[in-house]
Amino acid sequence: MNRFLVVRLTALFFCFQFFNVKAQKADLKLDTNAILIGDQINIEISYTIPAQAEVFMPVFKDTLTAVIEVIDAGAVDTIVSDDYMTLSRKIRITSFDTGYHVIKPIPLKYFKKGETTAYILETPPALLEVKGIEFDAASDIKDIKDIFNVPLTFREILPYLIAVLLLAGLLTLLFYYLKKRKKKEPLFSMQKPQVPPHVEALNALKALKNKKLWQNNQIKQYYTELTDIIRIYIEKTVNVQAMEMTSTEIIEAIEKSGKHDYISDALKHIFSTSDLVKFAKYKPEVTEHDNCYKMAVDYIQKTMAAKMAAEEAALKAEEKQYDPQDNRQHDADALQNKTSTDLETDDNK
Repeated sequence: MNRFLVVRLTALFFCFQFFNVKAQKADLKLDTNAILIGDQINIEISYTIPAQAEVFMPVFKDTLTAVIEVIDAGAVDTIVSDDYMTLSRKIRITSFDTGYHVIKPIPLKYFKKGETTAYILETPPALLEVKGIEFDAASDIKDIKDIFNVPLTFREILPYLIAVLLLAGLLTLLFYYLKKRKKKEPLFSMQKPQVPPHVEALNALKALKNKKLWQNNQIKQYYTELTDIIRIYIEKTVNVQAMEMTSTEIIEAIEKSGKHDYISDALKHIFSTSDLVKFAKYKPEVTEHDNCYKMAVDYIQKTMAAKMAAEEAALKAEEKQYDPQDNRQHDADALQNKTSTDLETDDNK
């Protein structure tokens, strides 16, 4: 009875060891067993070990053997199933030596949980054939070809073109910034709407009146500013350099420009009175100050009204010139006149 029990226990032990060893396995697979010299293939190694084991994966440098090079060692992929886990890894290799090369077993070291004994699991060995390139030894040896110049494409030039444009833009902005900084001007400024010359002049006259210069015995300053306002107005409307001319030269320049509407007795009177005050120390009557002011306002309003009327008449004439109705009427009148002339000629005959 005891002998039978010992036999059974021994059989169970060997069965357990058999299944345990079968569960812990290592494998090595090649994409192919034969390659051309310099070709690249993958080696897949895998290990199945207890799930709770402490693993030390093999380390791959730049070579697998003396004649097989490692291109990429790859990453470890882990799959856990029940009490076991499978560690797999793809290694990309190549070889530049022809012949048959043996890939030796690749060991994996691990420790089972709670144990200090090291276990080694090795992949089976493999054989790799590296074939050379066949060539005809009897054929002529050809010389190395010269370097072929490939023309540049727009896609290749585009990055450099963009870089040049960006650099030019940055240099332009830098120049603009330095110029504004030197003049102490703001980098960006909003352009104010342009005020019409007559509005600007009338506003300036109103501001002059509010200063009350002649009331404070600043008569010369009053007439200087009064004539300056008129000079600026004439310069912007008649297009003569009125600020740099004498009163007589301004009148002559206006006459030469053909804009006789800008010449009036009021203008001459203002300039004459101003010249007497500034150069002859003339002291006009108190009423004369206000009279010259009113003349200046009246002069600006009348000349501007005349200018606007002339522009409106010119616009109407231009519209009439291109009016199809008027053109048709003109053609009809011309045809009628021609018909009448032809009839008179026939009567005379």
